[in-house]
Amino acid sequence: MYGYGVGQGRTCRIGAIAVAAAATLAFGAAPADAAGFSYRDDAAFMPEHEKVFSGGGLKLFAECQAAPLSQDLDVFARSERNNAILHFDSLSDDDGDVTGYGNVDDFDAGPANEATITTADDDAAGRIVYRRGKRVVSVDYLAEDGVVPGENDCLFAGVTHVAKAGSGGFVFSQLRNSEPRRVFKGGGLTLRADCDNFMTSPTLVVSAKSLVDGAAIHASSLANPNDGATVVDDFGGHDLLNAGDKVTLTDNPAVSDVQLIEARNASGEFVFAHRGAVVTIHWLAQRFAATDKCLFAGTVDVRKRGSSRRIFFRRDVDEETTAILSLAGFKFFGACDADGPATATRVSSTQGQAASLHAGEQSDQGDDGSDEFFYAEIDDMITGVQYLIGSSLAGGENALGQLVYARGSRVVSADYLVDEDGALGSQCAIAGTGASG
Repeated sequence: MYGYGVGQGRTCRIGAIAVAAAATLAFGAAPADAAGFSYRDDAAFMPEHEKVFSGGGLKLFAECQAAPLSQDLDVFARSERNNAILHFDSLSDDDGDVTGYGNVDDFDAGPANEATITTADDDAAGRIVYRRGKRVVSVDYLAEDGVVPGENDCLFAGVTHVAKAGSGGFVFSQLRNSEPRRVFKGGGLTLRADCDNFMTSPTLVVSAKSLVDGAAIHASSLANPNDGATVVDDFGGHDLLNAGDKVTLTDNPAVSDVQLIEARNASGEFVFAHRGAVVTIHWLAQRFAATDKCLFAGTVDVRKRGSSRRIFFRRDVDEETTAILSLAGFKFFGACDADGPATATRVSSTQGQAASLHAGEQSDQGDDGSDEFFYAEIDDMITGVQYLIGSSLAGGENALGQLVYARGSRVVSADYLVDEDGALGSQCAIAGTGASG
């Protein structure tokens, strides 16, 4: 997602352009290993089932299927071992800005157990989270069939993070009514998880604690809490946390109706930020009524001040555009101006090959519990041209964003929060992390 939000008569703008930049790791406990993949192919009536990624027990395959009047990109996931967990969500422009969510709670090995991630006409930005044992894999991806730079019919590209519990990731798997425990500590943030009880069912409760002053946190989820056909979306955040402040991200419905996000069969993102560091977390949550257990697992990326992969922008209205991320031929900008309400990102490519960009955002623009979504894509970015992608949201000042950029074999992803309600002590704030492969 991407965007800039709008507050009282001001606009926090985000933009991007491509340039080469070196990467540095600036956190003591190494983040999850990042790697990229880029699948490009032409349509065929009997396409090859091509493996595009393998790591941490997860394999991804893609096919470019010829259709009578179009091309269809199909993407599949396979586990190397039995008893894994797979969650995936997406945002696409399919007759409107549409969300998608799926999960496989007993993901066994082998071709016969492949899970379908995308099918016909799914131009999308999405996320995959996989867990097996102590291994966790997350993927930010774009999917495109039709108009693809380089004149291919299909494109599937992304950035992956492969982690172990305690090293770039965490895994919480507990019986109902067990003792709560800390699942992550770093970058000024502590996360605790508890498998609570609600109507004799296990219910995951996740809470965050800030260890520093002047922090902000945003959280989002897509879920299927009752294993039905209805997808539930949630977004929430806190603009200003001080050391010792605690936030309940998910809650037991028996105790309180107040929760930022859903965690019963869900996946999503947290972004926590302050001047010293930014933490982004891709996670999945699953409850197992038959075994009376809760599962909460994710990958973590922590970037301290000085890291080239840290996105951090805080400013009052001044109209000046500032570069906030530069990776692998891609540059990202932020600005805080006094324009009317809008949410947008600027993107451009300054190197020799055409590029694609898919992006989306999730926002509770009126703080009324009614989420808004926006998706946009640029299928063939022209070198040197700067693109402004705008949202029709009237007040999406508080949002979480995901962006994936692909040019040749290079892929860049960015995950970030946008806030204009005084987060981080300024009228406009943008914070997150970038990755490339």
